[in-house]
Amino acid sequence: MNQADRIAELAKAANKSQSDVARSVGVSPQAVAKWFKDPNVKIESGNMDRLAECLRSTGRYIREGTKYSHNGEFLGAENTGMGPAIRTELPLIDSIQAGQRRDIMNPYEVGEHEKLVPVTKHYADGSFVLRIEGDSMVADGTGDSFPEGCLVAFDVGKDARNGSYVAVRFEDEVEATFKQLVIDGARQYLKPLNRRYPIIEIDRPATICGVAREVIMDLDR
Repeated sequence: MNQADRIAELAKAANKSQSDVARSVGVSPQAVAKWFKDPNVKIESGNMDRLAECLRSTGRYIREGTKYSHNGEFLGAENTGMGPAIRTELPLIDSIQAGQRRDIMNPYEVGEHEKLVPVTKHYADGSFVLRIEGDSMVADGTGDSFPEGCLVAFDVGKDARNGSYVAVRFEDEVEATFKQLVIDGARQYLKPLNRRYPIIEIDRPATICGVAREVIMDLDR
């Protein structure tokens, strides 16, 4: 299997089209089409990093077909499995309660943390991880769900959009909550996934502290 074959295989496994890959990496569809076909094409290092992140793999695997852990440990060849590459570590700071709002430490001012948590995406400086408490973000059916005790990584550099999962701090009461952001025209709401909890309108000054990008189940808490 050559580089082009591995890219095509990874894209299929990740359910990514060539257009999806082009948008994620930030290159033209023509460039991506060549990556899928030409086994000898040279991919610039920055593009390779973004390609690997998009395809949930590593640049070394895409180029060579070998798999390494984040610390360089050899994990095997093409027919062995591995998890996504570790990109960095983020500080686990004071808990946010999903269900009932509670005071939390401002993540922009945090100087101490419980521990560092490995994450698999690139994050802006100042990003953080929070442990979820309560069941307001446990979905009633299928789809996204955030059970109590799971760790959620928040990116302070990512723009919040309709449907984003966000950590929001209300300015007047120094409160924070973790919910799904719903934007309806000029109005914004915080929606729990558990329908037993009410939807909260953002009707007073508030700050979106970060946008959730990945979930880590901490079984050793």
